[in-house]
Amino acid sequence: SRVSKACGDYPTVASRMDAIRRRASHAGRLAAAQRSVSEARRNALERRHQLAAELEVRGFASATEAEDALLPELDRNDLRHHVEQHRRDSAQVDSSLQAPHLAAIGDAVAAPTDDLEAATEAAEEAVRALTLAQGALTHTIKASQAALNDMRTAIAELARIQHEAGPVVRMAELANAQQGNQLRMTLPTFVLLQRFEEVVDLANVRLSAMTDGRYELRRTDAREGRSQKLGLGLEVIDHASGDATREPHTLSGGETFKASLAMALGLADAVTAEAGGVELNTLFVDEGFGSLDPGSLDAVMDQMTKLRQAGRTVGVISHVAEMKQRIAERVTVRPNGDGTSRLSCTVSEEVAMTG
Repeated sequence: SRVSKACGDYPTVASRMDAIRRRASHAGRLAAAQRSVSEARRNALERRHQLAAELEVRGFASATEAEDALLPELDRNDLRHHVEQHRRDSAQVDSSLQAPHLAAIGDAVAAPTDDLEAATEAAEEAVRALTLAQGALTHTIKASQAALNDMRTAIAELARIQHEAGPVVRMAELANAQQGNQLRMTLPTFVLLQRFEEVVDLANVRLSAMTDGRYELRRTDAREGRSQKLGLGLEVIDHASGDATREPHTLSGGETFKASLAMALGLADAVTAEAGGVELNTLFVDEGFGSLDPGSLDAVMDQMTKLRQAGRTVGVISHVAEMKQRIAERVTVRPNGDGTSRLSCTVSEEVAMTG
């Protein structure tokens, strides 16, 4: 049956839905992985912005250009050695210039010596600046590499979770009439189809009797409004018009009442016929009789009489005066002038004698 197919490898539809819910938790992990990827991407973008700002301050066009400008460790040590040697040589020159025979020309050599000291300080400052730039760039490169590794890890985790959660997501989409569900029908609707068709079949027995065989109800796969999901729709077959199909809203008021009453009685019959079902021995019909012509009213009352003869109690709520002559046992409600109401009961002679 359709219910068995809906159960699949599970004993019941409920157990299958429980399995779907357990698998749906994996979809949560998928969403968390997606958030991790987004966070890693934001971190990588921030690191790239920091690197670009640092490169602009240092006067480099790209990280590659900055890395190319860095001196190897051996070259930096060699440069420091030359600076220190220059200082020692300068000190020795200064000491030699203090000799008496060179004192007269001290002013002449002072200017070149000052220029040399300035050049030395500029070279030392350049070395310090390059060292600081190297440290900043190294830190930025390491941070960017770490962010890139985090993003790669998150992407790999996302791919793994997507692969693992794929069947669960697919099942959830099918059960909720989403992408991939060609019928656009939810799982509960699919399960209810068989029951609904049983109700329609039982309702048609009543409707045929009330309309002299003119109308028949049939389930249709018409879409339910804007949701674009197939549901439990109905159409009317008009046997008096060459079996033409009609929308339920095209029926007159009286015809609509009879169709609605037939569906209600069909549902009651289906529940009662179910193995272990509940007996629905009491039925109330509220209004609607005023929309019936005399012939239709006779047909409806015949159905009510058959229900009563079958052991069911049928209560009718109506303002139609003609119903008084058709219903022997009734309760009449009349309003009083002070806002209260007065009840009166009427029973048939047969009921009064047996009572």
